[in-house]
Amino acid sequence: MLEIKADCAAQHCNDFVHGLTFLKESSVTQALENFQRAYDAAPVDDIYHNKYASFCGLTRVLSGDISGIGLCRQAVKQESIDGDVFLNLAYAEWHLKSRRRSIMVLEKGLHIDKQHPGLNRFKNYLGVRSKTVIAFIPRNSFLNKALGKISRKSNSMAESCTLQKLLQ
Repeated sequence: MLEIKADCAAQHCNDFVHGLTFLKESSVTQALENFQRAYDAAPVDDIYHNKYASFCGLTRVLSGDISGIGLCRQAVKQESIDGDVFLNLAYAEWHLKSRRRSIMVLEKGLHIDKQHPGLNRFKNYLGVRSKTVIAFIPRNSFLNKALGKISRKSNSMAESCTLQKLLQ
């Protein structure tokens, strides 16, 4: 078993775990406080620094601070193995109403970690645009929109895609 010798390292790991617990309970304010402490305490060369940054950025976005998206984007730029970092950015982009960016991040994340359950769940939730019902008229026409809504299959997650469901 790996022992953590430095108090700082043990504390920022504990802060992160507490932050996850609060986030799963939808206590965004408390989660943000813990993630911020973990992010601030972890050195830049820490193996989990990008993960801490992405969770800190995501909870900022969820609490209404859109500057958190920058922290998520920076973490993704520096990440090469952790699918959670990509999931956090994808969810933050979706929360900020950018489905297109969210899908782009999901694709990058799945390129790195094809088996990541959260990335795959979120990809399935967002789905892929289906063909228009009537191909020779524009996608955004009233008729295509109305027929598309009628013909759309029910998605089990469509009622609400919460971060808690993705973290399971």
